[in-house]
Amino acid sequence: MRLLFVCVQYYPFPTANDVCVMRLQETLYRNGIESDVVCESDKDEVVIGKFGYVYCFSHPHRSNYISRKIRRFMVWPIRTPLLIDKYYNAILHAKNEHDYAGVVAVLRPIEGALACSRSGKYILYELDSITHNGDNLYGLKRILSHRAAIIERYLYNKAEHIMHMECHSQYYSAKATYSKYERKVTYTDIPHLVADNGDGCSVQNSKDRISVLYCGLLDENRNPLYAIELFSEISKHTPIECLFFSKGCENMLKKASNDHPTVIFSKGYVSQEALHVEKRKADLFLSIGNPYSGTVTSVPSKIFEYMATGKPIIHIVGGVNDSAIPYLEKYQNAVLVDTKHDLRENVQLVSSFICANRNTRIDLATLRSMFPENTPEFTVNRILEIIDNTK
Repeated sequence: MRLLFVCVQYYPFPTANDVCVMRLQETLYRNGIESDVVCESDKDEVVIGKFGYVYCFSHPHRSNYISRKIRRFMVWPIRTPLLIDKYYNAILHAKNEHDYAGVVAVLRPIEGALACSRSGKYILYELDSITHNGDNLYGLKRILSHRAAIIERYLYNKAEHIMHMECHSQYYSAKATYSKYERKVTYTDIPHLVADNGDGCSVQNSKDRISVLYCGLLDENRNPLYAIELFSEISKHTPIECLFFSKGCENMLKKASNDHPTVIFSKGYVSQEALHVEKRKADLFLSIGNPYSGTVTSVPSKIFEYMATGKPIIHIVGGVNDSAIPYLEKYQNAVLVDTKHDLRENVQLVSSFICANRNTRIDLATLRSMFPENTPEFTVNRILEIIDNTK
């Protein structure tokens, strides 16, 4: 048996969704199942990966900034229709070389899923909902959100099966418009509870300073401003540093690094291999919650990567729908920081937590029994069952 995953930026710098795919591939590989990937990259090439082949294709010609913005507005939520053709051709290339038992279209990208709908049967692995996400809450995207709903219905009609995230279950089960798809829907969760390359995330930080690490995306809605203020205050009485291995909010981080050169460090977006090393050295992790309101309940996948280490997590609460909170409360090695509270109170709260929990670790086996849906084996089993039932 061989599977094909259609991703976004798997190689060489994977997105959060691509890392989820890698977790599944590793589990499949241990069970004797190879899997290939179609993804966007800087050039057209076929790379031999850890678990199979990676079919990379380059982006269509990039226009100037203004033209690109106008075109995005015209076709949103699609970035450019040319990408659909690129995905389609790469999928056909892979299919011509291998006989796949199943094709898994990862959302996002939307363009990859649309290409799958043209190329045959596929499972829609909806790590990011098309309509139930923060993109549809603000500005022009809110006005144009009906476009996302049209594409969503099209993909749902075409897909052999739809795999939603558990955090979206209430949204999809409560709306009558989705009842017609109920027979082909499975709910799963972020598959990140795995050992960090099998060798101990319990490596002690050799520095005198306490090391807090953030990794992932930042933007105007999920930004590091409060964390910067928090750790700069804590640093006045506790030797501490906060390292951001991130993309987004670069100007904010640059200013913070200049203002607090021994506390705030902007390290940029690095490879998974480099990040593994840094995660092992970190004492604690920083999580910044999504600020969504209304019905949106998306959960950041990074908290499960943090949890997999067993290390303490400092979580800055996002909006009223911060769906990371139930997981972190159950995890029991996290502190929740409500930005509505006085900064001095939160400084004391976090300082006390660091003092008490810096060296606390939760065993991975315990976590996997507490959160079975967050193991890659859970999702892999669902995928294999779907393939078996749709033969």
